[in-house]
Amino acid sequence: MTEKPPSPSQPETTKFNFRDFRITSVQYSINQSVQLKEGQTVEISTNMAVQPHYDQKTRVLSLVMGIQQTNQSSPFLFEVQGAASFQFESEPSQRFLDLLSNVNCPAIMFPYMREFIAELTRRGGFAPFHLPPVNFVKVAEDRKRLQEEQQKQEQKQEQQKQEQKL
Repeated sequence: MTEKPPSPSQPETTKFNFRDFRITSVQYSINQSVQLKEGQTVEISTNMAVQPHYDQKTRVLSLVMGIQQTNQSSPFLFEVQGAASFQFESEPSQRFLDLLSNVNCPAIMFPYMREFIAELTRRGGFAPFHLPPVNFVKVAEDRKRLQEEQQKQEQKQEQQKQEQKL
């Protein structure tokens, strides 16, 4: 008996387990050029990147998440990288794997990264810096929209080149 693929309205039921999380790289320093006055607050900006890798043979999805502070006007500077792995019981569809790689698995990893950064800054002698919440669904939608816009732009440029040749 063959199973029909799930429709967009019917979720896929491939089971997966969170296997492991670890911090793989840390850079932290006190920014000597910034002297805070008592009660002064500082806005801290960060940048996050997620790199997924799926091993079909072992059915393991590995993610590397990097969070880097982007402004130089805070009393500390950091860059933290963590890795997590997720084991699938059966082969997931590409659609489901994309969803997990861009939304679910980063959302599972994020609290671990957030807690580590808060503890890192606290142990550095500052108030804990808690990363703001991230809407990974919106991040994935924005990334997809940007990719589609870039593809349209590239197609338009290619079309213009072809027209110039004529």
